Amino acid sequence: MVNPSQLRFGKELEKLQINDILVLIQNKIDESQNLEYKEPSENLDKDCNSLAETISGFLNTDGGILLYGVSEKREGAHRYPIGIEWCSTAKERLENLLKSRIQPWEEKIKIRRIASKEKEQGGIFVIEIPKSNNPPHMYNYCYYQRLNFQTQPMSHQNVLRAFQTSWTRRRDLYLNILEPLYSEIKMNCEKIEKYEISEDMEYQGIILEDRYLYDLIEPSLHKKIDEFYRRMDKLNSKLSYWAHIIAAKIINKELSRVLRDHRDYIENRMETDNLKVKVTLKDPSGSIKIGGNNTINGALLQRTSIKSYLQSQHGDMEVVEFEPYVHIASDHKISKSDFNDLWKSCKSKAAKNKTYLSIWNEIPKLLTLGREILELILSK
Repeated sequence: MVNPSQLRFGKELEKLQINDILVLIQNKIDESQNLEYKEPSENLDKDCNSLAETISGFLNTDGGILLYGVSEKREGAHRYPIGIEWCSTAKERLENLLKSRIQPWEEKIKIRRIASKEKEQGGIFVIEIPKSNNPPHMYNYCYYQRLNFQTQPMSHQNVLRAFQTSWTRRRDLYLNILEPLYSEIKMNCEKIEKYEISEDMEYQGIILEDRYLYDLIEPSLHKKIDEFYRRMDKLNSKLSYWAHIIAAKIINKELSRVLRDHRDYIENRMETDNLKVKVTLKDPSGSIKIGGNNTINGALLQRTSIKSYLQSQHGDMEVVEFEPYVHIASDHKISKSDFNDLWKSCKSKAAKNKTYLSIWNEIPKLLTLGREILELILSK
């Protein structure tokens, strides 16, 4: 969606300079449905009342640009700018005063202060107001709209229509975007806690099919969700690289040291899961079951015992014991002492690996971000 600055100036708000404003003055560009000038006075509170009224009108109609710091002249039906009137107000103060006057405040409103090169502490404010996706917005207990290039109170029917539009959008946003993303992010957090690769089917589908609705999310939450999935993709790449390459190489290098008779065979299969375990399991009824071919590469990443790791992989089945073996030409049992020595050495090598350390550094941050997003969605 093209924003008001691009429509008016052909560039983003952040790139606007004083020359862009001077062009409007030199060409006597009239105020319009999407453009208004405001000359500052010595009473900032009074100025902000007028600014808030106009901002409410822009929000409830089609958005626009409000220039605070431009004097104007009226000639018949025309109102055009005639010069710069520098403001000494700080951006933060102006924004806070406007936020206190407009309910609800729209986070997508942007304010740029262009400083004067000649007058110390002087500046002009370009306020970019989008068309609101959550109308209507009021100032001083009244709702405004832009009509015939002016800001006027909204009729009862238009206020009702704005609320109906807002309710419909909120319902669609919750059902089609927030609810499925909540479930997926919650599931991803559970997977991340287990050092497992996460999924983003809902997120990818929303980006492809429901981008318009997704973009209605307030900017701060939108940014956090995008950041979560971006960082999750990076973590997935590291987890995949670790599970399929690094962990296997660390284990096999130690295996070739312990099982010297099979060194050549193991070294030719350095990225293969040669070390496995057979697990004795007890189901809730007390029945015993033997499960074979359990890989333990994942346990190398976790700072828990192998038994605890295996337990996390078998749900409500109790892990009674496990027996390690090496899957070479034929299954080769490895003694408990050799296995303990091997595993201790593997853990030591893993703890010094850069990928290992980066995964451990990233997981707590990603979980914190994910839980923060879940709380924000619940609060909507």
